[in-house]
Amino acid sequence: MGRTPAALLLVVALAPGCGPSVPADGGDPPIPECVAELDGVLAADELPLAPGIQVRYTRNEVDQPLSFDVEGGGGTAPAWDFSEGPADVGATFPILGPAETPCADLFDNVTYAAPFLVEAPDLLGCFRRTDDGEGGGELALLGMVSADGVAPAAVTRLAYDEPLVLHRFPLAVGDGWEQTVSYRSALAYGVPNQGVETYRFEVDALGAADIPGGVRIEDVLRLRVEVEQTLAIAVGEPSRTIHQLLWVRPCFGEVARAVSTDPDFAEIDEFRRYYP
Repeated sequence: MGRTPAALLLVVALAPGCGPSVPADGGDPPIPECVAELDGVLAADELPLAPGIQVRYTRNEVDQPLSFDVEGGGGTAPAWDFSEGPADVGATFPILGPAETPCADLFDNVTYAAPFLVEAPDLLGCFRRTDDGEGGGELALLGMVSADGVAPAAVTRLAYDEPLVLHRFPLAVGDGWEQTVSYRSALAYGVPNQGVETYRFEVDALGAADIPGGVRIEDVLRLRVEVEQTLAIAVGEPSRTIHQLLWVRPCFGEVARAVSTDPDFAEIDEFRRYYP
């Protein structure tokens, strides 16, 4: 039967980092101007997005879980070390304009598209970005599609019944929200399916992070996400709960993420990190 949405929706897609980048052609991407206030808050205008921005992420090998200090030493000012880690699977994440992808065929209000999984760069998330001009706004996931050229038997086309809010700007420690979304008449790797998902978001820490190249960045927010999935068709249990930690920084975007079925993250199924 192939993979089901339980595997396909393992992680919530956030905007690729828009700091240091790795252009495919060796040139400089058109990075929008961004000035980080470094005040413990991620405002909408501190996450600039534009087609052409690219950044590379690596992750551990699929089905090879590992451990990581998700607390960053604990205390009131944690410091997470992402300078070293697995590089078993890597991919460059570009931000694509709607017309470059099938997202424009499925949604009329999509702002941009980007790969969804490091190990499956042909699976695209379709995103909508809003900005009120005063630091507020939202980044929402409308659904997912396969990139052009994917074999018909492996195509994914999934649209949520309402936009799934991934970032509610401005973001700061203590912020949180919950949302339940559903999808019907979807294709997940060629398999018809439908399902319901409940997401719980909480910004629970602010600290520093060490990234490759001997660089320490400040004002990194940690976003904790709990996802409850109920699937119409599944290999194994039709329901599951997935826990995620995502580290984001103003004018950079996502620095790293950890994904586990364990709420304490004693064993991590996916460890993704920025890699220059």
